[in-house]
Amino acid sequence: MTERDWENSRPFNIHRWSNDPEVDAWTQDFWHQHLSIFYTQPKPGPQPKSSPRDQFKVLILDLYLCWLEDPEQCLAVSHARSNYPANSRYNALPITPSVLFELISVMKGRRIVKVLKGHITDKSQRIATRVWPLATLIEHFQSANFHDLQIGELESLEPIILRKDVGTKKELVPYFDPSEAKGKEQSEKVIRANWKIPHMRKRLRAYNELLRESFIDVACLEEPYVRTRAKDQDSRGPKTLYQRISQHNKSVRRIFNRASFEHGGRFYGGFWQRIGSELRSAIRINDEPTVELDYSAHHIRVAYANEGLIGPDDPYDLGEILPEYEGNTALQRKDVKSLTLICMNAKSPSNAFSSFRHRVKEAIEAGERTGEIPSLKLCKKLLNAFIERNPDIEVYMNSDKGIEFMNTDSRVSDRIIDHFVRQRIPILSIHDSYIVPAQYEDELREQMTKAFEDIIEVSNPYITKETHEPYTIAEGYRKRREDFQNWMKNRS
Repeated sequence: MTERDWENSRPFNIHRWSNDPEVDAWTQDFWHQHLSIFYTQPKPGPQPKSSPRDQFKVLILDLYLCWLEDPEQCLAVSHARSNYPANSRYNALPITPSVLFELISVMKGRRIVKVLKGHITDKSQRIATRVWPLATLIEHFQSANFHDLQIGELESLEPIILRKDVGTKKELVPYFDPSEAKGKEQSEKVIRANWKIPHMRKRLRAYNELLRESFIDVACLEEPYVRTRAKDQDSRGPKTLYQRISQHNKSVRRIFNRASFEHGGRFYGGFWQRIGSELRSAIRINDEPTVELDYSAHHIRVAYANEGLIGPDDPYDLGEILPEYEGNTALQRKDVKSLTLICMNAKSPSNAFSSFRHRVKEAIEAGERTGEIPSLKLCKKLLNAFIERNPDIEVYMNSDKGIEFMNTDSRVSDRIIDHFVRQRIPILSIHDSYIVPAQYEDELREQMTKAFEDIIEVSNPYITKETHEPYTIAEGYRKRREDFQNWMKNRS
């Protein structure tokens, strides 16, 4: 086969690793049989900080997991040098682009992998080369006698991310912990983290270890993936995207923005953040049914709290249905919510309206919504109606305050997650909502109330419970659960 579905791919994980002797022997066996002959003598000039053999280990392990998830799936290896920052906490091994792509080239020449090179056109900015295994490597994959969960990530993987916007791109920003920044105080380029960051990192690593040891899956799925539709920039038609439901897709990190630890800081990662609420209701943790509780209109309530106020039960209720929505109450409320939250993050109404209309356009193109894109006139009408119902927080519209509110809700989440990790109770975060085994519903509600009161200093937050639709437990799920349980038994 020479062609693959370009979109059926996932990004290369530069931190893939295993210290397991069995896994290491398996990777080194292939290296010595097929590649070591090309690396007998070091090349002249500066040497990479990590050897080609170690970088090959990262590549083959991630290719193996990619193949296990779906034999037709490709690994997307980015050419952007910003994804492999040198001398950086964000590139723990480190991976060196020149070595990595030389390895891929050698493997291609040896017919070990097939490669579809990345390209850039007027219509798209695809710069990731797709790689997938051929017969020789597949045969080696099939020879593996270890469990795939013996493969993980480097322990030194950095879970606290600081970045900034550079044009339309996100750029990683170097920083130093207080103990690391000694002697660098005079450098203008040094961003020194405060004393909280090392403690935050320690808590986050404990959280990720708990997630790694917990079986988290969507019980109604026969196959562990979800297909979604989105616009294809090349053909301008719909394309299929794949969201993998995997025990290797649970790692969480915190991302701060604008080169400041006061902006953003939300928890990102984990497949549960990238599936709809209807599938989240079928998530089971260690084979237990779950419950999801949500801070209703969280950022709106934070804005009210900043004004020393409580706010209405439903701030998105306009009190009437606008003629443009033809009685569709749910759609109007959805648009009011989406538009006002965008306005909180925007610096001007025109930017907010443009972003909102683009989001609706994408939903229509993906088949998630029907009808027309709201006009600018309707956007203004929605915003004015919202402000009329919520005059006390008008100052927060188009104020660029959303990034600060994200920092507030991230501190709330940190408090809640830390409580449950200390109790060894798995918890999943979707920014301002949380999923726990159903037996801990009351405890979650109590901790959400306490964290809100402690950090936002307002009592009795409005907490809602997501409705759960009935679902049937799929046979594929049962097999995945049994496989995980066997791994845990053998591990202990």
